[in-house]
Amino acid sequence: MRGFPGDFTIDKERFKLADWNPLLLAVAFKRVDIVRYFVNELKISLRLALRDPQAPALTEHAALGTTTSAVDDIFGLRLAVANRDMPMLQELWHSLSNNSFWNQNHQSHLIHELLTAKWQAGVTLAMRSSHTIFEALSLESKRALIDQLFAMRTTKELDEAL
Repeated sequence: MRGFPGDFTIDKERFKLADWNPLLLAVAFKRVDIVRYFVNELKISLRLALRDPQAPALTEHAALGTTTSAVDDIFGLRLAVANRDMPMLQELWHSLSNNSFWNQNHQSHLIHELLTAKWQAGVTLAMRSSHTIFEALSLESKRALIDQLFAMRTTKELDEAL
């Protein structure tokens, strides 16, 4: 089921909604009730449904023996961040945190998106609810992340964004 008209913009990049599945549309239009239905009742695969629709298919990765891109995997989360939709981010983050494919690359990319968006509440959510992933980061990665958080906290732009 595809073909919804219109576009959606993330960081000045436009995406055609016609390529999106119903779950991505629900995330983009802030319908957490529909997302919960897909996750809890229909038991859809978030790994498949939240991927960037323009990304190579998982079957292509399997055929080539390559891994998927964490950036492609978190596309649905990027939508929630672009909307600054905390209930949606919480729902997706909670559902994905219990998923075995979710790892520190995914968390790092999500935190990068949150830092770029200067959304402190989102960063707080990602850091508090996934301490085990943070603990798995290398010391260098932890330091870089903490430096980004402090830089974000001290910018005037952050205060204006909040």
